[in-house]
Amino acid sequence: MNKPMRVVVWGPGGLGMVCIREISMLKEFELVGVRAYSDSKHGVDAGSLIGIDPIGVKVSSNAEEVLAIDCDVVLYTARDLATFNNDEEIVQLLAAGKRLVTALPYHYMHVVRPPEYVARVEAACRQGNSVFHATGVNPDLVGERLLLSLTGLCNDVRHVKMQENWDVSFLEPETFKVCGYGESPEVAAKSPVVLAISGNFVKQGLAAWAETMGITYHRITVENEYPVAAKDLTHGSLVVKQGTVSCITTRMCGYLKAQDKPFMTVEVNWAITHESLPPGVEKVQGWVLTIDGRPSIRTVIDIKSDFATGERFIVPGDTRTESGYHAVVATMLKAVPKVMKAPPGILKPLGTPIHWLPDLRNL
Repeated sequence: MNKPMRVVVWGPGGLGMVCIREISMLKEFELVGVRAYSDSKHGVDAGSLIGIDPIGVKVSSNAEEVLAIDCDVVLYTARDLATFNNDEEIVQLLAAGKRLVTALPYHYMHVVRPPEYVARVEAACRQGNSVFHATGVNPDLVGERLLLSLTGLCNDVRHVKMQENWDVSFLEPETFKVCGYGESPEVAAKSPVVLAISGNFVKQGLAAWAETMGITYHRITVENEYPVAAKDLTHGSLVVKQGTVSCITTRMCGYLKAQDKPFMTVEVNWAITHESLPPGVEKVQGWVLTIDGRPSIRTVIDIKSDFATGERFIVPGDTRTESGYHAVVATMLKAVPKVMKAPPGILKPLGTPIHWLPDLRNL
């Protein structure tokens, strides 16, 4: 029988706690360590931390202690402040010999990040004989794999739109205030947090298409919108008054030369409940993929725990088990064996199936 893959979870926040939960249920994996950033979590059993029976692994806030643990892969789920605040720690872990899998926006960093930082990551991988890989639902699985697969049904593609519609009401009320929800659009526009977070991921999606298709955008546009609540909304301690921001939309478009309409559009709508989504936007917890071409195609991805009951959370009522987070963790876990077998360096997204190209002779 194959031995389980030994995994450390680095950062047991919202996504990290889902990693712990899934690892505890999958025979292919063994949790061997958890690195927390909060001293209040130090010494707590990882199972107890997420609300299940103890599993015999203590959480530690001592980075050096966790770094010394022998493991196959580190699932890196540290908090993303949209400033690439994890750059230095990622380099340190790789140089120390840890293989990293993350869902943070490093998927196509060779396109969207300074060459100097990419070179540092590559050098750290050589030094530590380690591997760095970024994956997730979007970017990666939805955009670069599923959406590209759908273009395989087309003989011509004029415009592609990847729209993410997400009810973010499971987040903490304090997070909403920082992001500008419940404020006037003018005030929300001055809070760069959520726009930076969404923008980093949107930029990765746009870059992925350009690289995969072998195209160069003639110009890129960015639009930010702040739809307001049609009525008063209450979420925990946060009260969103009618006429204040209840959704934040980021849209990025890539245009080819001599085109008035975009070739690629990536859009995110993060709303406090689906009723706060802009008019005409599909009320799904997931994505709407649209391809205008010959023929044209539309696909809706709706993520729930249970379609029969409509339950959103894997554990009913427990916001720490948001279904979308479980989907993200699934992509990370499936990448682990690939990362274990990869040579030292940056392992790019895991490849795409046959799809449409501007010139099929490049297949």
